[in-house]
Amino acid sequence: MLRHRRAATSLMHDILRDHAQPLGSLAHTNPQPEDLRTWLAACGAHYARESKTLAVLVDGLDHVWRDRNSRI
Repeated sequence: MLRHRRAATSLMHDILRDHAQPLGSLAHTNPQPEDLRTWLAACGAHYARESKTLAVLVDGLDHVWRDRNSRI
């Protein structure tokens, strides 16, 4: 599986664990990376109705440190 697909699947598992109720019926489906946008939209819409915000932080730069064997 390509890295971006693994990352999407991992994020979806986290969303399912922590935000199953906002997912509604999507919570009963097998996470597929191509559905990530739908999952985020469902959670975002749910929280918007409650005047809340869904924030997703993506940190993907840790590999730069390892790949470059950096000492900075």
